[in-house]
Amino acid sequence: MSPGGGMINERAPDETYNLPFVLAYAVLDNVLSELREQGDIKSKSWMLGAKMEASKDVLPWKNYDLVYNGKEDRNKLAHDAELIEKSECIKLIDAIEIELKEWGIL
Repeated sequence: MSPGGGMINERAPDETYNLPFVLAYAVLDNVLSELREQGDIKSKSWMLGAKMEASKDVLPWKNYDLVYNGKEDRNKLAHDAELIEKSECIKLIDAIEIELKEWGIL
């Protein structure tokens, strides 16, 4: 407790990890959109899942299934406001980082 009786919480709530989780998938979506616009991946749809599917044989994915399944969690969060556990957020953010590094984006 601080002087005057108030409590200070220096640790962010676990729920805050959902924001960088969503942002990581936004970055992935933007990268795949750029590749689609350049003609590197052939997807008729603008949707993330379709672009991911179209990129499977084009990009050197390290763990496509993990990132794809995480997209489903992202959809639950974005469309149904279902929060994702901190550990899952971190795992999927890290997985996207690995993919982007593998592709030479980062």
